Amino acid sequence: MPKVYVVQPNDTLWGIVTSQCPEVSPQKAINEIVKANNLANPNLILVDQQLIVPCLDEEEVVLPQPLDGTILLNVPYFSQNDTNSNYSSTDCGPTCVRMLIGWNRIKNGLKDTIKPTVNELCKQNGKPPNVLMGFDDLIAMTGDLGPDLDYWSPANIQWIKSEIQQQRPVISLCHYGTIKPALSSWTKGHFVVIVGYSPTEIYFHDPNCLGSPYRSVPQAVFDCAIGPDNLIDGNGAYQALRVA
Repeated sequence: MPKVYVVQPNDTLWGIVTSQCPEVSPQKAINEIVKANNLANPNLILVDQQLIVPCLDEEEVVLPQPLDGTILLNVPYFSQNDTNSNYSSTDCGPTCVRMLIGWNRIKNGLKDTIKPTVNELCKQNGKPPNVLMGFDDLIAMTGDLGPDLDYWSPANIQWIKSEIQQQRPVISLCHYGTIKPALSSWTKGHFVVIVGYSPTEIYFHDPNCLGSPYRSVPQAVFDCAIGPDNLIDGNGAYQALRVA
């Protein structure tokens, strides 16, 4: 029997699929919900409305089609801008941690669930909303859920690629203004999850928009974003968190 989701206040289809089915392509999941429920307007759903959500029964993970020499890791995507991530505007780091919690579950043969939400991770940290969180804050967030995280520097492109080769995603701090095309007006320090690379590109999950998994930029551009351009914001160059 198909599983049913009850719409909550402020829900959107994108927010529902990225929180309930993070391992499935968001646009594919939305299209299936629209078809299964005969929705005339995907942007109009009502509180307490019951929706059939086919992706809750899916195990398939949709990754970009890899080219020769490309490595892509299966890391579930979460956005810092959906209804489960609205406690703080500075939650790019906790959102990245949430992605790695999901990756750790999948790696260990478990299905990722909605819990813990990004909001819950932020609140357990104890800092007020909209206060910037640093590497130590993020390391403490995984707790018993895993994975254990370590701070690493210098975390340059070659080091990142060596981690990806060992099937370990990386949380990296970048100067967001260097990443094009811009998805928001924010240009300063920003955490992303690096999930793969090709011979010319770096692939990363960008939490700063609804639905930005497997973004890619040229390796030279990403090197500037995580390296010298970080100094523009007063941050150190080539800083990252690795799976211990």
